[in-house]
Amino acid sequence: MKKCVIYCRVSTDRQREAGTIESQREALLHYARACDWTVASVEEDDGFSGTVPAWERPGMSRALRLIERKEVDYLLVVDLDRTSRAEDPFERAIVRKALRDHGVLLATPKGILRDITPEEKLTQDMLSSVASYERSKTRERTLRGRKDAVLRKGGRPLTQTPLGLEWSPEKRGYIASPVEAPVVREIFRLAAEGMGPLQIERELVRRNMPSGRIQKYRPRGTPKGTPREPGTKFIVRRSIQDMLANPVYCSDRWAPNPAWDPAFTVSVEPVVTREAWDAANAALKGRARPPARPLKYDYLLRAVAFCARCERKMRGQTTPGGNAYYRCEFANRDQVNCERCSSGRAVRADQIEPLVWSYVQQLILEPGYFRAEVERAVEADQKRNGTGGADVARAIRAELERLALERSRVQAGFRKGVYTEDEVATELAAIERERAPLLSRLELAQMDERSLGVKSARLAAVEARLSTLRSAVKTVDRDQQRAIIGELIERVVIDTETRAVEIRVLVGDAPAGDADAGGGSPSPAPHSSKGGRRPARPGSESYGNGLSAGRAPAPLTGR
Repeated sequence: MKKCVIYCRVSTDRQREAGTIESQREALLHYARACDWTVASVEEDDGFSGTVPAWERPGMSRALRLIERKEVDYLLVVDLDRTSRAEDPFERAIVRKALRDHGVLLATPKGILRDITPEEKLTQDMLSSVASYERSKTRERTLRGRKDAVLRKGGRPLTQTPLGLEWSPEKRGYIASPVEAPVVREIFRLAAEGMGPLQIERELVRRNMPSGRIQKYRPRGTPKGTPREPGTKFIVRRSIQDMLANPVYCSDRWAPNPAWDPAFTVSVEPVVTREAWDAANAALKGRARPPARPLKYDYLLRAVAFCARCERKMRGQTTPGGNAYYRCEFANRDQVNCERCSSGRAVRADQIEPLVWSYVQQLILEPGYFRAEVERAVEADQKRNGTGGADVARAIRAELERLALERSRVQAGFRKGVYTEDEVATELAAIERERAPLLSRLELAQMDERSLGVKSARLAAVEARLSTLRSAVKTVDRDQQRAIIGELIERVVIDTETRAVEIRVLVGDAPAGDADAGGGSPSPAPHSSKGGRRPARPGSESYGNGLSAGRAPAPLTGR
């Protein structure tokens, strides 16, 4: 009996709420039963555009993994454009190549699309091009409709309104916000007096001058699943730096989204004068910057050391006596928009660095140890996040569908007069409170699934790299050690209070360095991907996964 994997995709939340993905699923299940095929899996991507690469869509990446393992004979979709609508022909060909290389056929309720003869290849090329053309025309019509809504009806452009401005439907343009504009003018005044962005940030905090804009945010250091709560935020130095360089604050016209059309502009009421804007930028460019101080100690973990309390990078600190420490840089001063880090101590660099490097040497020298560490890291990450498999993700999606149906029922009841406005608001708020943590858990599940998808390629690339390092790992200099740590380790999380440290192996799609250990100093790989995490052991005096059995570290002393 033939096996198939069903793939459903919708691009927007509105399509999801309208039940489009349910109709796709039912139609494909009915077709599979009619063909007497066994359904190996039903994969879905809710709210993912067809222009998103295939491996970045969780449902499609799971379907491709089944195809690569040759566990199915057909990929069943409603139409060819469900697989991809990318304008890049290479992106459109990824799914076709995977199907062709592993002997899997693409099937739709209209028939099976083969990709063997020149005529069949031409047919698929034409259908893919038509889907891409239709997507481009849809985007063009959408942008034209948005422009018309702004120019004729006074609708607000779908873009982030700059701080200090607000949209006026009557004037069909932006006007100065009476709440936010005074803070913006004060920022330009302080910059013209010679203050830098960091000094301005601290001055606004000292004078208790928040931005005036209510936003939903989650303070740093809180768990990822914590719902965002509305609050008034202070303006941080990076936002101040961008604000001072933005000419919208002294202009009368502004292009809300240059990606639409750079020539499409709306009227703007200037918040500051051109003279004030020029004076602030001239003072900012003329500020004397002190020369960078040379490091007294070459810190090995300066790119991967993170604080366990606030999840920020730790910085190296050298005392006048010559002792080098790692300390959280937000332990001794207040943070903007969240509390000060509770990590008040430091760890000695000459104690933690040898232990981390010995762990890296163990990854390099012992065959199979890196693979075992990655396997344990991914399993521990899934167990801690509560996303230990496709069944959990499927259950979360089912619960979200139930809440969507409940919301539709409440809205229909309001239209029929069953609920009053207050009752509807209460019901919808309760549904949203129940829905928010589910969305966070689903996001974690999708990230874990992507980590599993790239794990095989990552392991193959790293193991090939490790074979070139084994012969020279004992003789590398300090710069090369730092580069190797950047390739293999995502982060070293240090809790200076409990002395617990966890080393997170890099599981994501960061490329391995192409310079061997005996040559120059390769640059560290980026730490942007999600890595597997070994659970920390609170109260432990050792570095856990950095040591093998029978080897105990020296006791740590902190300040």
